[in-house]
Parts: sequence; structure tokens; C-alpha cells
Amino acid sequence: MGRQVLYAQLDIEKLREIEEKTDEKLSFIEKTFIYIKYFIAEHLPEPLANLMIGEIGDIVVIILFLILLSIILKIFGVAFKIIWRIFLILLLMGSLYILYNSFFS
Repeated sequence: MGRQVLYAQLDIEKLREIEEKTDEKLSFIEKTFIYIKYFIAEHLPEPLANLMIGEIGDIVVIILFLILLSIILKIFGVAFKIIWRIFLILLLMGSLYILYNSFFS
């Protein structure tokens, strides 16, 4: 397990050196992607950790991001549906009130 932590630290230091040399900063998402990849690799047994450090780790982290994004979008969709239904109920109540006042006034 110590070897994976060392590899992760070396790769993160390489990224910092590249950032300093090229004056290009990695975006927050790219840094988060790298940290999550190595965090997962840190907690796996050695053969799986070696796979996680490679391209398979990229795919796993992308899948995790997509799952998280779908959960967030589903939450927003449910919230929007509830707000839309409340709006329609209020609109119906308002229109019934206007009809009642126009016919019985």
C-alpha cells in the first residue's frame, strides 16, 4: 500500500512541476479527478491499486462522476416536478377563484 501512496505523491508532484513550468493551472475538476483516483487506489490491494493508477482508474473515476451527476440531476428533476405541481395547483385555485367571482358577483 505504501508504494501506491508514493506513486500518487510522485504523480501529484509531477503535475505541480508541469504547472509551474508551463504556467498552466489544472482546473479544479482535473485536480479532483486525480486526487479521487489516487485516494481509491490507496485503499485497494496492490494488484488492483496498480490497475487503478492506470487508465482503468480513469474510467472508474469517470463512471463515479457520471453516477454523481445523474443523482444530482435526478434530485433537481424531482424538485422541479414538485415546484411545477405546486404552481399548477396555485394556478388552478386562482382561476377557480376568478371564475367564482365573475359568476357569483
